[in-house]
Amino acid sequence: MKLIHYTFRNLSIPLLIILTAWACCFYFVIMHEIDDETNDSLENYKEIIIKSVLADSTLLRDHVDIMTKYYIREVPEAEAELDKDEFFDSTTYIEIEMEYEPVRVLRTWFMTSDRKYYELTIETSTLEKEDMAEAIFWSIIILYVSLLCCILLVSHFVFKSSFRPLYTLVKWLKEYRPGKQPAPLVNETQVEEFKILNTAIQTAMERNTAMYNQQKQFVENASHELQTPLAICMNKLELLSEDPDCTEEQLSEIAEEYSGCRFRLSITGSAGLGLANASGLPFVQEVFGAFIAVKNSYPDADVVIELGGEDAKIIFLTGGVEQRMNGSCAGGTGAFIDQMATLLDITVDEMDALSLTANKVYPIAS
Repeated sequence: MKLIHYTFRNLSIPLLIILTAWACCFYFVIMHEIDDETNDSLENYKEIIIKSVLADSTLLRDHVDIMTKYYIREVPEAEAELDKDEFFDSTTYIEIEMEYEPVRVLRTWFMTSDRKYYELTIETSTLEKEDMAEAIFWSIIILYVSLLCCILLVSHFVFKSSFRPLYTLVKWLKEYRPGKQPAPLVNETQVEEFKILNTAIQTAMERNTAMYNQQKQFVENASHELQTPLAICMNKLELLSEDPDCTEEQLSEIAEEYSGCRFRLSITGSAGLGLANASGLPFVQEVFGAFIAVKNSYPDADVVIELGGEDAKIIFLTGGVEQRMNGSCAGGTGAFIDQMATLLDITVDEMDALSLTANKVYPIAS
């Protein structure tokens, strides 16, 4: 995933959560404000109606118009709650439209001068909350999509502009090849972090190039040094055969000593593969090379133990070839033996002689 896509994904998720929470808060605040304003209007209307009724008892009757209705009925004293106002939502049938419409209702009680108690119910038309909730929902969806597209579009241009030095550096690194002169890095920027990154990358590439050239030169020199002894040996044999002081007897002895022998030079070792490729000589895996050398020189040998500087190898020759190696640490290898001999202030040969008189083996981890 590209950095810009990863950023956009991480930006979209929190934006969706924030807008959803904001939409919910917005809806409840709007509905609360609508109810609060409607309640205030009903309370004002209640004061006017009660004052009018107390002034003129002939107004103690129901009143119905298009927007507002109120109903007055006499109630027993036990039902009258003079200090209480009840607000609630309800519906009422509109004959003109022939359907039910939502209304906000105020129910209250009052007492006239002749100590009669009345219940006053006032209804006023209000918004349909379900329709309003649906309208707010789709408005939020449209707002979210529009806002998200705008943010992503602006972020895309800002991101591409701000991270242009990074993309330039990545492109330059992709084109870099060891052993070839890299193109100059032209990456002008005013951002301090990108300047530091440019300098660090260029320094690292220069070090890698220098190290590569050193290794390449070393391999070329080693290859030349390996090929030179072969040429010298061949030339010496040719000169020896042409030397007048060299008798036939001497040549016969050489021929008898190496009669039927074929000489082959190979390279082995952990770092020998690159050297073998550069010198044109075959590479032999070191365990296989040790096995061939021991079988040719010591055909009766059963086990080969090789103590190296980094690991210890044991090659079992009888009944097939099996290799075991201690490669987890340097314990038991040449480096460890040298260190122990130094600590004991003896030579490696003296340590070897002392090992022959040992009567107990202590397992250690080093």
